[in-house]
Amino acid sequence: MRKVTGLHTARVMLPMAYRAAPLRFWAVNMFGILQSAVLAVNTILLARFVDALVDAAREGEMSRGLLLWALLYVSGIIGNQLLNTGFNYILGEYLRICGEQFRSAYHKVISGLAPIEFESSAGLDEIGKAEKGLEGAGAFVFHLIGIVDMVPPYLIFLCFYMQSLNPWLLLCIAAAFLPSGVTLYMQRNIYAKFEDTAAPLRRRYQAYKGCVTDRQYFRETRVLRAAGFFFGKAAGEWERLGREEVRVKTQSNLLNLLQNTVSLTGYLGALVLLVASVLNGSVSVGAFAAVYNSLNKLFDMMFAMVCGFIGSTVAELPEVANFVAFLERSGKTERGHSVENENFAKNGSAVGDAADGGRFAQSEFFRKNRRTEKHRIISEIQTPETPISEKYAALDFSKGIVLDRVSFAYPDAGRLSVEEVSLRIPQGQHIAIVGENGAGKSTLAKLLLGVYQPTSGSVAIGGLETHAVNPETYQKHMSAVFQNFGRYQMTLSENVRISDFAGTGKPEELLAGTGLDPEMVRNCDSVMLSREFGGVELSGGLWQQVAIARGRYREHEIIVLDEPTAALDALTESAVYHRFLEMARGRTAVIVSHRLGSARLADRILVMQGGRLAEEGTHEELLEKKGLYREMWEAQSGFLLHSQQCAAMIPEHESQIGKLL
Repeated sequence: MRKVTGLHTARVMLPMAYRAAPLRFWAVNMFGILQSAVLAVNTILLARFVDALVDAAREGEMSRGLLLWALLYVSGIIGNQLLNTGFNYILGEYLRICGEQFRSAYHKVISGLAPIEFESSAGLDEIGKAEKGLEGAGAFVFHLIGIVDMVPPYLIFLCFYMQSLNPWLLLCIAAAFLPSGVTLYMQRNIYAKFEDTAAPLRRRYQAYKGCVTDRQYFRETRVLRAAGFFFGKAAGEWERLGREEVRVKTQSNLLNLLQNTVSLTGYLGALVLLVASVLNGSVSVGAFAAVYNSLNKLFDMMFAMVCGFIGSTVAELPEVANFVAFLERSGKTERGHSVENENFAKNGSAVGDAADGGRFAQSEFFRKNRRTEKHRIISEIQTPETPISEKYAALDFSKGIVLDRVSFAYPDAGRLSVEEVSLRIPQGQHIAIVGENGAGKSTLAKLLLGVYQPTSGSVAIGGLETHAVNPETYQKHMSAVFQNFGRYQMTLSENVRISDFAGTGKPEELLAGTGLDPEMVRNCDSVMLSREFGGVELSGGLWQQVAIARGRYREHEIIVLDEPTAALDALTESAVYHRFLEMARGRTAVIVSHRLGSARLADRILVMQGGRLAEEGTHEELLEKKGLYREMWEAQSGFLLHSQQCAAMIPEHESQIGKLL
């Protein structure tokens, strides 16, 4: 993630804050400026009131002038309090609206990130930094408004007022406040370095804590009595994060102490000059009281500004700068596009024009990966010969799916997961991808779907290479069911329809015959699939059936099933695949499975080994080759036969045990 300056951060955040609620933006700023103006007027009113009080004391009688100035001064104080109340009321609602705007922008970018971004620790750190910046974005805007609207106008007025009394007072003010700028610059660098260190610590802490508190983990951690272990790991990360925070705050506070010491010298100098001016008669007692009171207020304001507004802004700036940098990388989102997005700075849009750019590269951290000496640099991406059209190109599915020398490596992996794979899948063909664990089956499936872009080589779907078009061009014609499918806390109907809410099909037709209670299927629009929201919980096998129904519900030309039936027994899985392939007739279907009994239903079988395409052909052709597929088939057939023999022996053993008892 590129570094963003403080000025650029402010230039991006303020327009975003304005667009969130223009009228409230102006109202908040006007209230801030009015508060500053009232403080300036009150300074003059205080001087007039004290002079009138001194004159009345000298003459020994109450004057109308004294009453008038006293009334005006008190009115100014009341007016300032009313303005402050109105300011806080409007500000609270305004910051809430800004928060929604910032979250919306963040979610748009997250939803457009290329999936490969979530496979890298560097990418996850970037997301973590952006989330932290999102948390502080509202406070940053508030402090920025305070710095711009409230302090500078009052400071400018006071400089002119003091210059009219004694020009030397300006030097004292400068001596008091110039160190603040140096201090703030140094603090910004301290906090920026801290954020780079803190991001991975926070992410690890959240991961360990989630192993104890998240619903998907807590059953296992309780049964295994592993909660203490994960609490210890989380506490260790939290302690390391705490030490870093203490170190940073100690450095920041030492700088504040030094700055306050220098500022105190300027304050004392101004006070000495004021006393001397009163004694020589060049400044009235009222002016002295007004300036002295203003100096106190100014120093209080400066303390609030340095330690409050500016101090907080400096502390938040690195986090919010990461947030801004994350939003502005939207030109690289969805497809991993490397071209900078100018739309955001101009229009405040978190997502750039989908048609911008040329050939898409992998993310910055991915481009840094390298192959072993045996291979070329895996991150090499060629420049496009032709730019993307502003309109989605038309797909011709009769051209099928074509892979040309495709290789792929995950970020930080150090090796290729798929290597030099070339194949063509004609339209309507049913393909099965098999192989041992880690052979590259699921990765190849994701490349076929265009979820991942190849490190080298090309994937063409319907005649269009996936790296050169917007993913929506082809993915709107595709569907998929993955092994780690979503278990959405929604109604049964919504769990199916979420794949295509614009679809006109009936979820209950796809759910019939899945093993779900018929009454539940009939009332799928009202049955909630979550105990947390007063609904029901399904078994793993039934959830898989719902996931498959979700994949089938979406209108598609190509569908991929990436081992979604792993929790089903072999016979049930075979029946599910048989029914699925019957319904997918005429459309391209890809099945990823480690069970060869299901794979034999496909028109063609691809055998993966070590990331390479080792064999391909029909079930019968591959058995005749007597290669890897036959070895796997014989091994699985032998295991199944042994399991069946063992199952047949169970009743006999139970009978013998019963006689012994």
